Amino acid sequence: GVYVPRFFEPEYHEDGRLSAIRPLLPGHRRVFRRVVADLDKAPYPTAPVVPTLQTVHDRLSVEIQRGCTAGCRFCQAGMIYRPTRERSPETVLHLVEEGLKSTGYEGVSLMSLSAGDYSFINSILRHTNEAYERQMISVQVPSLRVKTLTRDVALEVARVKKGGFTIAPEAGSQRMRDAINKDVTD
Repeated sequence: GVYVPRFFEPEYHEDGRLSAIRPLLPGHRRVFRRVVADLDKAPYPTAPVVPTLQTVHDRLSVEIQRGCTAGCRFCQAGMIYRPTRERSPETVLHLVEEGLKSTGYEGVSLMSLSAGDYSFINSILRHTNEAYERQMISVQVPSLRVKTLTRDVALEVARVKKGGFTIAPEAGSQRMRDAINKDVTD
């Protein structure tokens, strides 16, 4: 179930368009998509390598869900990683605890294509802050859709110290939002 480019050769039409991808090894006819159905049972690194120099994203990253519910027309990742699957709150909190113990990071990012769509985002933020606010460990939630940024999320992100969240840009006009399947109005 793994595509290895060197085992395949692309073939092109005269005008340069791709016509086929030919396997170079016998028996390699087709690559089939694999989906991790249960993220709680999937292995996840609890002791990631920590660089010896400061990086831009100098914090622990924990994937809280995979996939996206929105179906925006421009988003390839939202289509490729379907269906949406969530880690349980217990698993997320365990990964945060183990990751912080093994790395010494002073921040955690709760990662997904749209963290605000995670069913337990408020409780995870609250529990993480309660567990680590004495150590001044901040929580960030990159990639929020406008509709999922709530007052509770903003307050929890700002609770310990200056945290961060990213609001995904939508579009400049209602016509454009409708065209790209964004469910947001003026």
